[in-house]
Amino acid sequence: MCIAGGAQAIVTPPHLAGRPALEVASGPPVRVARLLSWYRTPPRAAVTWRAILDELGPNTHAVWDPITAVPARIWGEGIAVAGADASAEAAEKHARGLLSRHIELLAPGAQVADFVVVSNVVSGGVRSVGLVQHHGGLRVLGGQLSFRYKNDRLFMIASEALPHVAAPEPTVAIAPAKLAAAARAWVLADVATTVATDGIDGPFVLPLVASGVRYHTVMRVDLDARAPRGRWSVYVDAISGQPVAREQTLRFADGTVLYNAPERWPGSTRTDYSASFASLTVDGAAATTDVDGLVSWPTSASASVTVQAQGSYVDVNHVSGAPASASLSLSPSASVTWDESANELTDAQVVSYVHTNRVIEYIRAIDPQLPYLQQQVDVNVNDTDEDILCNAYYSGQNGSLNFSVSTQNCGNTGRLADVVYHEYGHAIHDNSIIEGVGDFSSPLSEGVSDYLAATVADDPAMGVGFFKNGQPLRHIDPPGFEYVWPDDIAEAHHFGYIISGALWDLRKLLIAKYGQVQGVATTDNLYYQAMRRSVDIPSMYFEVLATDDTNGNLADGTPNICEINEAFAAHGLRRMSHQLGALTATPANLDGFDVTLEVVEGLYQQCGDMPDASLIWQLREQPSVNGVVAMTGGPAYSAKIPPQPDGQVVQYRIELQMGSGEPVAFPDNPADVFYEMFVGEIEPIYCTDFETDPALDGWTHGLTQGNPSQGADDWQWGTPVVEVASGDPSEAFSGDSVYGNDLGGGQWNGTYQPNKTNFTDSPAVDTAGYDNIRLQYRRWLNVEDGFYDQATIYGNDVTLWTNYNSNADQDSARHHQDREWRFHDVDLSQAVQNDQVTVKHEISSDQGLHFGGWTLDDWCIVAWIPTVCGDGEIAGNEQCDDGDGNSDTTPDACRTSCELPSCGDDVTDSDEACDDGNSIDGDSCSNSCTPNDEPPDNELPAEDDGAASDQSIRVEQACICQAPGGPTSAGWWHLLWAVPLLARRKRVL
Repeated sequence: MCIAGGAQAIVTPPHLAGRPALEVASGPPVRVARLLSWYRTPPRAAVTWRAILDELGPNTHAVWDPITAVPARIWGEGIAVAGADASAEAAEKHARGLLSRHIELLAPGAQVADFVVVSNVVSGGVRSVGLVQHHGGLRVLGGQLSFRYKNDRLFMIASEALPHVAAPEPTVAIAPAKLAAAARAWVLADVATTVATDGIDGPFVLPLVASGVRYHTVMRVDLDARAPRGRWSVYVDAISGQPVAREQTLRFADGTVLYNAPERWPGSTRTDYSASFASLTVDGAAATTDVDGLVSWPTSASASVTVQAQGSYVDVNHVSGAPASASLSLSPSASVTWDESANELTDAQVVSYVHTNRVIEYIRAIDPQLPYLQQQVDVNVNDTDEDILCNAYYSGQNGSLNFSVSTQNCGNTGRLADVVYHEYGHAIHDNSIIEGVGDFSSPLSEGVSDYLAATVADDPAMGVGFFKNGQPLRHIDPPGFEYVWPDDIAEAHHFGYIISGALWDLRKLLIAKYGQVQGVATTDNLYYQAMRRSVDIPSMYFEVLATDDTNGNLADGTPNICEINEAFAAHGLRRMSHQLGALTATPANLDGFDVTLEVVEGLYQQCGDMPDASLIWQLREQPSVNGVVAMTGGPAYSAKIPPQPDGQVVQYRIELQMGSGEPVAFPDNPADVFYEMFVGEIEPIYCTDFETDPALDGWTHGLTQGNPSQGADDWQWGTPVVEVASGDPSEAFSGDSVYGNDLGGGQWNGTYQPNKTNFTDSPAVDTAGYDNIRLQYRRWLNVEDGFYDQATIYGNDVTLWTNYNSNADQDSARHHQDREWRFHDVDLSQAVQNDQVTVKHEISSDQGLHFGGWTLDDWCIVAWIPTVCGDGEIAGNEQCDDGDGNSDTTPDACRTSCELPSCGDDVTDSDEACDDGNSIDGDSCSNSCTPNDEPPDNELPAEDDGAASDQSIRVEQACICQAPGGPTSAGWWHLLWAVPLLARRKRVL
């Protein structure tokens, strides 16, 4: 959540690079982004979620903030609300009523009276009712709830509410001078040499969200810093007077794009633009041009016109000198051009004026009613401050756009059209947010501002001319690559690429659908309206859907649902919620093994989104034994893995073909593309679910390589915490606790450290009396490609498993990234020594990229108990087992292979007149095992020479055998096993 708005710039200067958006004075760092959970309702919200489903209907979905257990977005079929479109009162009454019934879900621990309506507006056809959160009469920064109505239906709810707020109320006011002194001292200590107080506001409740939420009652002190340049909001505890947190409100982004385009920088072709709404003098009298630059005067003679870079909506200020102006002669019905291309400092004023007006008119075409468009924008150019060279920024404090002079390395940013559009994009974002509904987020603002610059220029290459050549600064549609949430989360406007790329991809799709003009206009409207109601990058997907919807029912899709889903899915912002019927250790089964996948949310019939699904399987130790089975159903898919031998590990995956592109695959892990199941009966020897401290059970851990700095040995036991960079789970597979590398929270960031090797050892497990020992457990592992970092499992120091190694040098990028809890089977038999085995999980890292490492749950060492044919017990793949050992050549109720007798098995049973080992109806013995009086000429010979051609015929015949009475589940078993058995018989003959 964003605490305070700020300034947005085009590039991050070195003195501010790497700083978090909100720094704390002490305690654990706050999270940098909400990593929403699409798949699981938090256990603590289960009851309240069922209650709202009873009201909104079963076709209702949610994504969750796993730390606060609050649903970030609820959407679906919606419910009718009479008069909500036309009546603000009706909508507010309904919103408050629903909030009162479900406040424990939407804002756990709060009271209805804590929420104050701050907006109730219709924009883009959506009525949004926004409420901001208070506690004890104080504003809870970032806390808000909002409700979306369309077609007289409630169809989306958003919550950024903070749960169980507990902050003391100040009893004595601290003097403003003391508050300012504390804030100034902190900033002067490490980030600036000159600081001026720019205002004090409050008190507020400040939430700090890390592994949990901690609250402070604070006053906000705004500071203007110099040497180096910066703006800071410092939150000072309103009781102790000590700084709690600070936010650098002059935010920046970096990156480089590689696309050239004309008419955007001084080296490109120059075009004469209209001097829109310019303030000037004509023969000494004040005048103002219209949008097309047209001005009139009361004579038919030529006029003397004094021009300047000022007008109704833009006021350009030359930071290091006097404002530019020129006297020109204008003839009636003619035109005159103010050309300052030879003078950088004057030209920067002219160019920034023209392109600021141009982007204002572009936004005016999208939303002519936006009040901000009627204001005059201050534009400061030619700034020579060293802290701002090669940069530009929008200042949220005073609403100005600011640009620097050129240097040896970069152009004058006021002369770059893309940079002007980008900075104005921040201004539009900041001034268009619907209060209590949307919120300002720096990464989101960087992304939508890049999109605005790109769509105005009609080019995804942004910032052309920044390097004083035709190369761009950034590219939001890089060839052959997409920025994906959450994989590419990094510094604030680096991961702005994720949303700018999604919007640009949507623009391309809608142009293909509607043509250039309508496609661009539709995308621009979706961008703008969604930006007004979004609080961060992930929420943009839902708000784009809400904008595109026409009937207040998201369950039936929207006019452009297919294009929206395709564009946002490519960037990880739209996922299909699914439930997999996972297989683990499963006894052998004659019917095979059921695999089910239900797509809970995300498929739309109109998009062809009931895709064909395939179940792909293979034996882990014999990959050549494999198959592909078409799955039936949709969105609830099912199929069977055919029966497999006892003691085998079966690997399987599911692929959904979503169209002409790459299939959507489960599991979604490029380094481990198969789920696993084990076929056979197992007996637990040692198991733990880590609900108690593993150290009490004999588990140990340590560091074997690397500097023994704090956190180098990062094995921890406890509740997992979501950390953006790690990719770790938000909750245990079962119960509450897990065991793994750096679980996050506190001073931990969730990732293993560089240049370290650490491990955990299980207690020694006694396996006496058992053969066939295996490890079977649940794993959530995130580790860099094995070329760089290794996650390894040892048994008694014997290497048994390690993560995938691309072995492609610098191109090794197939990282092991589990996105769900995975069942993993490891054969320990070869590692057992003297009936004892100890299992070690290890992480070994290099100096580069780092992930979350191991997270373990439901961990067991087991013994496989093989099925024995002839022991008198029917088990596994056996159809029967009488234990008598009779020969197959003697009629018997059960074969020595533990198969039931059947026609076509080459044994004449008591109820058969003949059995020639096949089911061909036209030979001497029919497929009902009765003699044929006149066998045809092509009857198979009584004996076979074993030739390959004859063998292939015999195998083909065997594959259509049926058990007596027609096809049964046992027929599947024969289909699998008849082929090799018959082949062996032919060689004997």
